[in-house]
Amino acid sequence: MAVEINDTYGKYVGNNVNPKIIKRGKNSGIRRDTEMGDRAGESVVEVLLNQKDTLEISEQGRTALKEKQAVEDTKSNLSFDTVDDLSKYLYENFNIVKQGMAEISSKYLRDCLTDPGKRQSLFENLKAADEALEEKQGEVGFQSMKIKIDDDGEVTTESTSKSVAVNEQKRRRQIAAAATRGDMQAIIALLEQDLQEVEAGLEENACDEREVEKVKALLSEAKQKMASLPDREPTPEEQAIMMMNTLM
Repeated sequence: MAVEINDTYGKYVGNNVNPKIIKRGKNSGIRRDTEMGDRAGESVVEVLLNQKDTLEISEQGRTALKEKQAVEDTKSNLSFDTVDDLSKYLYENFNIVKQGMAEISSKYLRDCLTDPGKRQSLFENLKAADEALEEKQGEVGFQSMKIKIDDDGEVTTESTSKSVAVNEQKRRRQIAAAATRGDMQAIIALLEQDLQEVEAGLEENACDEREVEKVKALLSEAKQKMASLPDREPTPEEQAIMMMNTLM
């Protein structure tokens, strides 16, 4: 299966490859080659083991391998009588469906009832979407993801993100330009608003803790500087400088 995904758009393309494992004698080194078989899409894997190289698998490991193979065999042999039965299975086994982020053509679902190849491709595409969702959910800014499968089984994905950040350089210029306590009080009001926005963004996964700490540091700096500023009206020149740094 090939998966191509970016922040806003992606496609999953199913690749139904049936691997075949051929065991050779124990007379040469370990080698693994993948080449095209007699039929298109067939992968032939040769595994050669040397007597000096031993691979020990614990009983627990053997059990896990057997269970994994049993799951794969079960999936390939699954059959469903109705679209509702298939939809229920998808809801119970794939997070992308359970979280309401999948939109699948009803025609394609009906085709999957009688076509094992399409059904297996559906499972593989949803599994790939689950993996992509899990990866994106760990990213700051991620909001949601949508996978769409059309009548022909073509898959597209869309994801949305949100970012909240303070304009640190602008706020620092304003702090430096403040000539009176009144000027700095106005900047402190802006920073307090910034703090509310980044704290809300943190709850929505639109920013991280570093952004919140950045605003808190700016706010602390502004309050400290205000104590040393004169309590008077700014001069016309000071007003012009402050206005310029507010607009930039």
